[in-house]
Amino acid sequence: MSKILDAMRKESPGGVDFSFQLETLGDQNLFPPPPQELVPEFEQLANALLSRHEGTTGHIITFASTTSGEGSSFVSFNAARHLATMLNRKVAWVDANFGSPQSELAGENVSFRNLLQNPALFSQLKTAGNLVLVPNGDTPIKATDLLN
Repeated sequence: MSKILDAMRKESPGGVDFSFQLETLGDQNLFPPPPQELVPEFEQLANALLSRHEGTTGHIITFASTTSGEGSSFVSFNAARHLATMLNRKVAWVDANFGSPQSELAGENVSFRNLLQNPALFSQLKTAGNLVLVPNGDTPIKATDLLN
């Protein structure tokens, strides 16, 4: 068990039901919950990411994969869920996969593609709870133009 979770459980009267908090974190579950034996692995990953955090500003953490189906979206989504729960702060999970975006998030008004072209739209993101899901979007965009 992680030191942060131990501290959270000691601090909260009656203990913290971390599993329940994760299960009820937001309406959108892009992936099925991880098997119970993997939950400690995500706790360790979240703790490792937190241990590298310095200062009071936010951080960007990137998960990448060379092949579709390797699980980077699943891992990054669950790490974001854990961080949002552990920190009790807003955590944005951004679908930045132009090749194979998450179809479950299609149709949202503000998307990653929109934000790349107009960062002012950030204030219009829908937020419900601490986990904010930012879809990739379907706005036509040339990724090479963004490099300029």
